[in-house]
Amino acid sequence: MYLWDGAFVVGGAESLLSDGIITKEAWYYLSSYPNQNTFVLLTCVLLKVGHFFHFNMDQNIVLLNGFNMLSLVVAILFSILISKKLKKNITTAQLALFLLVIACNPFIFLNVSYYYTMTLSLPYMMAFLYFCICLPDEKIQSRKILFACLSGTCFAFGYLLRATSIIPV
Repeated sequence: MYLWDGAFVVGGAESLLSDGIITKEAWYYLSSYPNQNTFVLLTCVLLKVGHFFHFNMDQNIVLLNGFNMLSLVVAILFSILISKKLKKNITTAQLALFLLVIACNPFIFLNVSYYYTMTLSLPYMMAFLYFCICLPDEKIQSRKILFACLSGTCFAFGYLLRATSIIPV
């Protein structure tokens, strides 16, 4: 029996990948919390990468946490781009200090080991914000359309991963 949300998701994704169906334990959880379905599909894709490289389950967990860390780094990079866009006269030293404060934040490192939707949806919401901020300043129509499509795609996927991640936005 699974005891925490991530175990339901990883167990469900692993059974979906190996057996083509989700285990009964995970089935009940996923029917109670349908927002986790996208999370299971993303996890299934990542586990498929692990299976391609013949990873065992321990290595797959490292793969999932590595993807989680990559998600956090991408979210941090988008927050830096947002800061540069909103504050036009920001100096390199101020940006370096901002990056240092984020990099030294212990909560960033605590979240790396918790493969869950709150961290995985963050880069999509930050990208959504960035593209929305860039949209009004863009003069070229084709780039405006591109930014609008990218912002909509990022919002949709981030919302599917974790609907409540849009609240801070």
